[in-house]
Amino acid sequence: MMEAAIADKKMHIYASLFELSEPTLIGYLEQLGDRCHLILANGTHEKGSDENANAAKTLKGKVDLHRRILSQSSVYAHNKFVVFVTGGAAIRVWTGSTNWSPHGVYTQVNNGLMVSNADVADAYLGEWKRLEAAGNTTPPPAFENVQEQYHFTKSGVSTSVFFSPHHIPKVDGANSPDIHYAAALIRGAKQGILTLMLDPGWTNSLLQTIRQVSEADRNLYVRGVVNSDPTVNPGKNATDTVGFLHGHEAIPSNYDIVLPGTAKSPDEPIEDYLGRVGIVVVHSKIIVIDPLGEHPVIMTGSHNMGVKAATINDDNLIIIENDRDLAIAYAVSAISVVNHFWWRHNMADPEKRKAAQTAHHKLREKGHSLPGITTKSPTTEWKGLQTTDVWQDKFYRDSSQVSEMQFWGVK
Repeated sequence: MMEAAIADKKMHIYASLFELSEPTLIGYLEQLGDRCHLILANGTHEKGSDENANAAKTLKGKVDLHRRILSQSSVYAHNKFVVFVTGGAAIRVWTGSTNWSPHGVYTQVNNGLMVSNADVADAYLGEWKRLEAAGNTTPPPAFENVQEQYHFTKSGVSTSVFFSPHHIPKVDGANSPDIHYAAALIRGAKQGILTLMLDPGWTNSLLQTIRQVSEADRNLYVRGVVNSDPTVNPGKNATDTVGFLHGHEAIPSNYDIVLPGTAKSPDEPIEDYLGRVGIVVVHSKIIVIDPLGEHPVIMTGSHNMGVKAATINDDNLIIIENDRDLAIAYAVSAISVVNHFWWRHNMADPEKRKAAQTAHHKLREKGHSLPGITTKSPTTEWKGLQTTDVWQDKFYRDSSQVSEMQFWGVK
């Protein structure tokens, strides 16, 4: 992506980045020189800090650099998108969850999406111009011919793009156009939903909508991993941070269960990064609905699928409907992540899983408000491989297994 842009001397990029510290990517921007137009945030700032100060120092005077420094606590210029422009016209845009940092590139579960649609790319270019004009002001004020939402249709595929923060109070987040539109699609699911989320919050979030839908229709096939699931994690110090969506259940886990052990060594940087993975394991923001159904849907972007993303942060959400091949690709990616961590959860020492469950239930007993339903015994212990074909019977007998078969197109 970046090497092709560097090689095409007529290509300019317009990027809005939340984090920038990965050396190779910084080098690419340097090579673009004045063809790189960069809005660089101050990252996860605290008390006036600037997470991207070193990158800004490196790039100053080499690229067309614009800083977007948001000083309010927990208010972030959270976008990560790049628009590719040639001859003054936007031709494609890259977006997704991936921060341009070592963690974003190497250690977290992330996704990126290249959209080769001039209308969509032009919408992102308009947002870049609005953010550039806003400087350090948030919410960014209105800008000529720039909207907070767009809807395009081409060859039967519908693409909706939302740029936040929307100019409404957080308490009215359910009525923000992105949350409202996405929630309606979730409620229309026929076969099932897959999701990977970081930290969506709970009230009026799309996680809450998925949980409500899965509880109302237990025949839906629902699977997901939530890095910081508020239905199993009431506070920053809780150990049962990771949550699995498994049908209508929310199942608590923790990093001690789902992460591999790593040796920290200054001579092995990748291994060292894995050892310091910190509080983020799953950073993707993905929702996939009915990928093999009549109305396949994918949702992604920098948007964390909650009202904070909709009403406070700079973010983008892209929703693509009726692109079956893309939906299948996202579904396969999502379920591979779910199955990876679900396998580690189930193969862990039973005492570790029990500890996660116990911690969760003790917190509930202390009065913490943990929404949703959780089960005390969510899984059956694996007893090893069987030597006959009887293991297949459950796929035709158990209603939840039947739903899984139907979700993946098996009639």
